[in-house]
Amino acid sequence: MEIYGFVCHPNITLDFFHLEESSVNNANIFTNRYIPSLNNNSKVLITFDSNNNCEGVSESALGYSFSAYREESGTNELKYLTKINDGALSLIDYNIANQKEYTYYIFKEDDNTISAANISDPVEACWWEWSITGITKASYNTEEYTVNSNDIWIFSLNIESAEKIQNFNKVEYRNLTKFPKISQGNLNYTTGSLTCLIGEIRNNNYVDTVELLNAWNDFCTNGQLKLLKDRKGNKMIVDIMSSSTKTYDETKEQADVLTFSWAQLKDSDDMTIIGE
Repeated sequence: MEIYGFVCHPNITLDFFHLEESSVNNANIFTNRYIPSLNNNSKVLITFDSNNNCEGVSESALGYSFSAYREESGTNELKYLTKINDGALSLIDYNIANQKEYTYYIFKEDDNTISAANISDPVEACWWEWSITGITKASYNTEEYTVNSNDIWIFSLNIESAEKIQNFNKVEYRNLTKFPKISQGNLNYTTGSLTCLIGEIRNNNYVDTVELLNAWNDFCTNGQLKLLKDRKGNKMIVDIMSSSTKTYDETKEQADVLTFSWAQLKDSDDMTIIGE
């Protein structure tokens, strides 16, 4: 169904026009307390001026912006995520760690005011896979990055993680004193590797394809920064340094065992990594 226009009878005045997709969650409008507000079923919310005439329709159909913040349990600190514009009603926060609890705060804004916070229930992250996600910078002068769902790789089968190495630079100087002198630079980053099956279980069968491996090889060399997350609760920005596969010839599925190494490039704590 397409709506091309909306005509109001001249003897009727309106405070608002709220168009929602039909749902069991729709609010009951036949009450004295009904106040229109954006929700996941909203298609259009138009507010009118104090004279209740159509000249007061806002330029943006939904008319509001929202600022999103995240609080990690126990920190007592709100971290700014992003501003949601153009009537968008949801976002996906990728920059969270396993076994951590988070609460989200949403503030509705217009040109002159900001609302009280709409606060989510606490949400605890829980997964049993490793994942590595390609991220793309949203704009030059911010630390906000976006995620394309095609750039998400999740590994859950036959996982074997190698030791993580903390790399730092110290130089020992031996001189005429009893003990040496140690000089330390600023280098301090982690490297490691992961071995796993590249495919997944579908309908109780293991599946991987040549096309999947080719897509992985392209992902390794596409120049994107990548967000790596493990089961334990670690997350960091990395790049893939090497990748190799070995085919289990004795299996009818010809399963590919993937091994890749990674090097940490930066911390992810002060970054916003979101998707729609």
